[in-house]
Amino acid sequence: MVLTTLPATQIPEVLNSTNPGVLELVKNIIIYALTPAAIFYAIWKFSDLNTKVKLSLDEIKDLKKKSSKLLSHVDIIRTHLIETAGMKAALFAAGSPVILLKKGFDLLRVSNFEKIYRENKDWFIEKFNSKNVTTLAEIDDYATKLMEDMKNDERLVNFNDIAFENGTSLDVLLRVCAIYLRDEIAKEILK
Repeated sequence: MVLTTLPATQIPEVLNSTNPGVLELVKNIIIYALTPAAIFYAIWKFSDLNTKVKLSLDEIKDLKKKSSKLLSHVDIIRTHLIETAGMKAALFAAGSPVILLKKGFDLLRVSNFEKIYRENKDWFIEKFNSKNVTTLAEIDDYATKLMEDMKNDERLVNFNDIAFENGTSLDVLLRVCAIYLRDEIAKEILK
C-alpha cells in the first residue's frame, strides 16, 4: 500500500470508508505508533507521580518526628506549669518525690478521690500491673498519665466544679489525686 497525503476534507471520507486497506492502516497506526507512545507517557507520568508520593511520604515522616518533639516539649511545659501552680497554692511541695501538703490533703478530701480509689482499688492496681511499673518514678509517671486519661471519666464527673470552687485548675486537682494514687499504689506494688 502506498501512503499519500490526503486533503483534510477527505480524511473523514477515508475513515468512514469500508476499504479494508484503510481500516488496516488506521489499526496499525493505533497499535504501532499511538499505543507505545501512550504507554511511554503513562509510565513517565506514573514514575513522576511515584517520585512525588515518595517525597510526600518522606515529608510526612519528618513532620511526624517534628510534631512528636513539639508535643513532648509542650508536655514538659504543661507539667512544669501544673507543678508550679500546685506549689504556689501550697498543695504539694517539691521533693523527690513530690509530696502533698495540708492544703493538698484538704483538696483531696473535698474531691472524694480517696473513696473513689478505695471503691476501685483492684481496677487501679490492675492498670498499674498491666504497665509493669517497678519503680516509684514509673508509678509516679503512670499515675499522672492515668489521672489525665481519666479527666472525662464518670467517676470524676464533678472535678471541674471542685477545682473551680477551690481556686485551682482541673489539671492541678488531677495532679493532687495522682500524688495520692502514686503513694497508694506504691504500697501495693513495691511491698
